[in-house]
Amino acid sequence: MLTGYRDTTLQDTLPLANADPQAYDALYVPGGLAPEELVANAAAVEFVRTFAERDKPIGSVCHGPRVLAKGGLATGRAMTGFHHVESNIADAGGTYVDEPVVADGQIVTSRRPGDLPQEMAVILERLRAT
Repeated sequence: MLTGYRDTTLQDTLPLANADPQAYDALYVPGGLAPEELVANAAAVEFVRTFAERDKPIGSVCHGPRVLAKGGLATGRAMTGFHHVESNIADAGGTYVDEPVVADGQIVTSRRPGDLPQEMAVILERLRAT
């Protein structure tokens, strides 16, 4: 068992190197400080890219869309996120939209934790449809 954020315990975790994108029905890229590490991790960016090829739902909040942009998933898409990621999305060929939730194709993004209930409703809807 691993210890996680604020001493939470992580059970049934799998190192990224052992994770197979084919084994998952959806992907969620968190916000906060995690994206800073994820955009610098080539394996994480490649996992996101590979997962996207499956056309399954991908969600992200806050700073998380930076990882999607780094993986080439912003090109031609509308996305939202914390206002600091606006340039990351635009530089990657996407359009930043300042709305609580933006769904474009398989990707669903939200600006901040307060938007998560709306975002999760859209993601769950898409999961039910698959």
